Amino acid sequence: MWNDDLGTRVRALLNEKQRLEAIKLVYETLKLKSLNEARKTVNDFEEYMRLQTPELALMPPLDDDLEEEVRKMLPEQKIAAIKRVREETGYGLKEAKDAVEDIQYNRTPHPDNLSWFTWGEVRKLMKSADNKAIAMKLVRDEVGVETAVAFKLCEAIKEGKIKEPPPPPKYRSIDDE
Repeated sequence: MWNDDLGTRVRALLNEKQRLEAIKLVYETLKLKSLNEARKTVNDFEEYMRLQTPELALMPPLDDDLEEEVRKMLPEQKIAAIKRVREETGYGLKEAKDAVEDIQYNRTPHPDNLSWFTWGEVRKLMKSADNKAIAMKLVRDEVGVETAVAFKLCEAIKEGKIKEPPPPPKYRSIDDE
């Protein structure tokens, strides 16, 4: 069974560029059927580690005036737009570039198509580290985003940055009369 100790040991091996040793450790510790299965497990763990980086934290949306100004500058003046966002928000270079590209490619950090049911399920699942992958899959499947974006959305839901969508309307049955 995967535990924090195994995760720490695998992370240390990967940081030391000893990928094969990490795969062997996972294979032996988890008593997997094949090294290929261990390799896939290590790949999944690496993706999980990559998604845990602080720079993937969901940035608050820009105010409407700044967003409109940036839209007018794109795509010809992308560098100037990044500078403008940095001046107005205090974002670092990467965060400002991400914000400008979100506008340029019409990416939204707050999905319009996230259902009330999924929001509630994600909120419950994110309470346990073991269920984060299930929560990300739910969001990825419903909203149609990449895994990294689904992770950001799940974290934003957990932290209360994405408010609960309205519940579906209650319908009455014709038998209720």
